Amino acid sequence: MSELTLTRLRDLLKEVSPAQDWSRLEMEDSLSAAGLDSLDKATFVMRLEDETGQSIPDEVYEDLDTPAQILSHISAG
Repeated sequence: MSELTLTRLRDLLKEVSPAQDWSRLEMEDSLSAAGLDSLDKATFVMRLEDETGQSIPDEVYEDLDTPAQILSHISAG
């Protein structure tokens, strides 16, 4: 398990959705507004689970839409 940072989140997003430019994504930016569709989000969440070793229930991941929310949830877990 590696330390989860904004940079690592950007890397994971690029793996899941390479057509988007995730390099400019900031902590409060919306992933859906930046172009992450629901299928890519599900894939991204699976990658997060693999990366962190934490399970993210469906009812939680649906509300996670910014890097700040994701990192806060992971650090609390």
